[in-house]
Amino acid sequence: MAIDPVDVEGLTTSKRPPKERKQSQPKQYNHQKSGSGGCHSRIRKPVLALCKVTNAAAAAQPAKNLKAALLEAEQGNEPVDGGLLGMAAAQAGRLGLKDLLNTLCAYSWPRLSCCGGREVAELAAAASKCGCDDDRFFGFVAVYCCQYADAFGCLRDVALVATALTRKLDSKVDVASAFHGLTVVALKHLNTSRASYTQCPIRDIAEFFYSLVNLLGTSSGTALCALDVARDVIVAMATSVRPQLHKASAQDIAKTTGAASMAWTLFPQLQDQVLMPLLQELAQAVRFRHTDFNAQDVAHLCVAFAKVDGIPDFSTSLPVLLDKVLDNLAIFSSKDLSLVSWAASRSQYIGDRCSGHVTKEVMRRDLSAFSAQDLCMMAQCLAKMGGRGKAA
Repeated sequence: MAIDPVDVEGLTTSKRPPKERKQSQPKQYNHQKSGSGGCHSRIRKPVLALCKVTNAAAAAQPAKNLKAALLEAEQGNEPVDGGLLGMAAAQAGRLGLKDLLNTLCAYSWPRLSCCGGREVAELAAAASKCGCDDDRFFGFVAVYCCQYADAFGCLRDVALVATALTRKLDSKVDVASAFHGLTVVALKHLNTSRASYTQCPIRDIAEFFYSLVNLLGTSSGTALCALDVARDVIVAMATSVRPQLHKASAQDIAKTTGAASMAWTLFPQLQDQVLMPLLQELAQAVRFRHTDFNAQDVAHLCVAFAKVDGIPDFSTSLPVLLDKVLDNLAIFSSKDLSLVSWAASRSQYIGDRCSGHVTKEVMRRDLSAFSAQDLCMMAQCLAKMGGRGKAA
């Protein structure tokens, strides 16, 4: 079963708003091909050899052998073994083998319909992690999400693909339509988990929550944001997260807080009953886990708190968070520093505590190391701070 090339053209060259799906019989996936010729596959031996190495230097020869085997498999029109492709992509991602991942993407994009959801998720995640910029591959991943979303058998797969596609928001890939399919299947997994009295892992919820609201906050996500399925999945994620906060990592807490703060402005109808209770519990989690946050977490939490300034429980957590800001000023990246500046320019409490320290740190930095985007944000924030930012 091939991916419809007509759909691909539309999904990679324009950003059409997602449409409600028609009720029809689910598509049948050709995933049995994934295992066809398993032990006879030309790529089997080089993939297994690659998976045995533990560093990039030792992977040079196995990677070379795998690229040659992929070429032979393509020339021989060999049945696709999606499991091996997924294994190779995951290992290449761990070792940072960008050149090999580019080859895997080029081989895989016309054959994605023969792969299972987990393999597509591993390919997309590894390619994104290593900075592969093949929009043709990601365009076919987006089509896969539209046509075969039910192939993603768990929320982990959905979160991996969502995170990878979020990095293509500024490309020609139709990420909005892909997220429509991902949102539908994510809601299905969350509801199934709740009905069976189990829980989707909080890491997966945090990653998908964060990726989804980043898309919904863009112009291309407006249509999806207006659909009931977007609202319903936000409710389902907020409900699933709260009982698990005691076992969440610091990064999960930071990411979920950021996502909830963005959802606060996108879904005002959910503020009182859904998002307020979640944010209050997240504020307490921030206070108890503050020693575990790294500099990037701290900067993003400041932005999240500034967006929903005024929630009662934040008054007990903000002082602890701002102490972390002052402790981390010297090691903040230029991006982190610009985010803290944004928070200080929006929140009176954060501004009173941090603006003077932030402006001093800006004056101490080499501004040529800042990106153009960070410089523009910093200038706008300092201007908004008025007298407190005039020195910088």
